[in-house]
Amino acid sequence: MKKGEIDREFDEIVAFSEVEKFIDTPVKHYSSGVYVRLGFAVAAHLEPDILIVDEVLAVGDQQFQKKCMWKMSSVAKEGRTVLFVSHNMGAVSRLCSRALWLEEGHLRLNGPSMDVVSKYTSSGEQDTGFWTVGPFEARSGRRAWLKHARVLSNNENKISTYFRYDEKVKIEIGYELKTRVMAFRSYLLLRDSSGNIIWASQDTDGPDIVSDDREPGIYNSICIFPERLLRPGRYHVSIGIFGKPREANEEEHLDVLSFQISEAGYTFDHNPRKGLLTPCLIWEIAHQ
Repeated sequence: MKKGEIDREFDEIVAFSEVEKFIDTPVKHYSSGVYVRLGFAVAAHLEPDILIVDEVLAVGDQQFQKKCMWKMSSVAKEGRTVLFVSHNMGAVSRLCSRALWLEEGHLRLNGPSMDVVSKYTSSGEQDTGFWTVGPFEARSGRRAWLKHARVLSNNENKISTYFRYDEKVKIEIGYELKTRVMAFRSYLLLRDSSGNIIWASQDTDGPDIVSDDREPGIYNSICIFPERLLRPGRYHVSIGIFGKPREANEEEHLDVLSFQISEAGYTFDHNPRKGLLTPCLIWEIAHQ
């Protein structure tokens, strides 16, 4: 850079990197974190045609990471290229339109970032459509316990782990109550392959539930996920129950089920839909 360019950018670089107190300290005395902060600030303000960023989000606090994300996003919007190298899948999904998955020096996958991230984070995993309680599960002092959970096809009620985008998904939770339980709930938690929580739901959410007190017996609670809502990818289901008193009725199991939504039936003109959810919403068009 010419001296005039340096003078013009100097104050903004120092402010961005937040190293005002150390700016007169020789760089060799900087910690690795401060060094990377300053290095990123300099590189980002050079107005390069290509900005290569390698794991810069591994240092700095959350506020500085947000500033880095904003700066890289603004560089990309100006029509310049950002090559972002990271193991932070959430950052890759938010920042990048496309992603390359490299494995042992070879290109394994190249495509839209959400698709590549989903396949990367779920690689080596197997989908699980059925879970059951262990035969020696301790139940001493318990009034309620989980018995099983299943992922079911909407039409045939058979265990399935692979669904079209335009198919409903059913989750069945089986449990047993030894005595009457007050304020009882069974619930599920759905997350995607990047760890984002998509939603939590409990079996008292329905409009027809008039009481959450339950008598002794064996129950199955079934939750139906609407079609055309979950974007293609792998999803994980955690299940649980609770009631009053909680210490006698509370139980939870994380990620006991998993299933995939396929690209089949997932149509959207030209570009893939963005977002954690991709619902087909109802629109009205008025012509005046």
